[in-house]
Amino acid sequence: AMTRLNEELCRGHRETPRFTTAVYGIIDTRTRQVTIAGAGHPPPLRIRGHLLARVETDGPLLGVFPEEKYTDTTFTLAEDEALLLYSDGFETAFSPLETGDKKRKSMDAYLDEMSALPWPSATNDGTAADALLFLERRLDEQSGSLHQLDDVTALAICPRRQTASESKPGLTLRAA
Repeated sequence: AMTRLNEELCRGHRETPRFTTAVYGIIDTRTRQVTIAGAGHPPPLRIRGHLLARVETDGPLLGVFPEEKYTDTTFTLAEDEALLLYSDGFETAFSPLETGDKKRKSMDAYLDEMSALPWPSATNDGTAADALLFLERRLDEQSGSLHQLDDVTALAICPRRQTASESKPGLTLRAA
């Protein structure tokens, strides 16, 4: 799908080149198997409690390189794990305005913010929606929050907690 979309974007905008980032995925809600590909987009995060792991999706921007092939990666989302898809605006939303060598380190400050959120876990009965509401409040506290340099969008995907009467696994989507 990403390869075809890239071809269309490359073919359709020859006079006025346009490009975009994207992440595309398929989730089997019964097995929690995730297949995901990216195109210049920040890597999705697998979150377990306060531990983060990047899902590396190494595809280039869409609409720039004709005949580029995009690959995907597959993994199974654990019952106590969240998958967070987010826009690149988070990289600057939590970064202090610094220059030089410190600037590169500050670009990852958003990861500290993401890991500090109250994600659902064995020790936390909260929901992904709760974590995203907390993230929204943290964004509002940032300098320039009313005039962000870039968009800030997040989507959290978590296995649904089952009650004793449920027998089928499932996933719940939460966006902010």
